[in-house]
Amino acid sequence: MERRLDSPLKLGEKVIQVSVNLEELRQRLAAAAAEGKTNLAALLREMGISPDNPAAVQQLLMEAGLKPEEMGDKEKLAQFVNQMTQSITPEMKKNIAAFYHQLAKDMGSEIPEDLQRFLADWQKG
Repeated sequence: MERRLDSPLKLGEKVIQVSVNLEELRQRLAAAAAEGKTNLAALLREMGISPDNPAAVQQLLMEAGLKPEEMGDKEKLAQFVNQMTQSITPEMKKNIAAFYHQLAKDMGSEIPEDLQRFLADWQKG
């Protein structure tokens, strides 16, 4: 069963419809990367995914298999990420860490200290 989040999101004076789907997100990110687009934050915002819309992020995490009650537990989140990424190569982890840093910068967000440490391990390879 495909799970989606369909709800309005107000951005300033503009209200957009949010429709988050993990597979669609993967496809759009892959297409953007193939086209050489570097501001992926804009693509995420088009899909309603931003720090201002935690419901969209929660929906993606649920689609990926994280239970709602585990979302606030940093240890559970770390276990989830480690489980989901155990087969990823060290080079890919470096790329993901770099992508996350760029995404946070593009969105004007700060990365929490514990996440910075986690990503630093990935950047080491």
